[in-house]
Amino acid sequence: MKKDIEYRVIFEFIQVLEGLEKFLSPPLGLNKDLLAFVRKLRDALAANENISSSILLNHIEKLSGPKKKSKKPYDKEIDKENFNDMSIAEIEALLANESLSKNNLLSIAEVRFGAPSGTLKRFNIPTLREKLRGMINNEKSHQSIAKIASSIPGDVTKDYSRKSQSDEIKGEED
Repeated sequence: MKKDIEYRVIFEFIQVLEGLEKFLSPPLGLNKDLLAFVRKLRDALAANENISSSILLNHIEKLSGPKKKSKKPYDKEIDKENFNDMSIAEIEALLANESLSKNNLLSIAEVRFGAPSGTLKRFNIPTLREKLRGMINNEKSHQSIAKIASSIPGDVTKDYSRKSQSDEIKGEED
């Protein structure tokens, strides 16, 4: 039954082309190239009366080349629980994904960096990405400082207040 409908669609389309051909013919029509194209298309379809509309459309789609990728933002919800376990490089790789949605960017800022999403919601996506890059750079700086501090010998937690410094000076005088 479906096949019959598909063949009927082609037959009706041929009739539409015949009407268009009459409309494009003189004295109404002046575009001879378009008229020639419509005639060739009508003749080609009429010669292949065993072709269904779905087969014809598949052939036309193949001629048009590969389908273009959607520019729609990447809406797949990312597992927020993993943000704290990800390395900075992994967070940067996520941020480099241009199709990542604003909601996902807000989630990264909120979960990983503790940023209040309410304030960030007013930013557009490029500005939000820039804010996230700043947060990443801050975290890199903190990691560098922690690494340097951990390599200093001795007790880095020693209290270097004025009182303890004055006590040390008194101890040297004795």
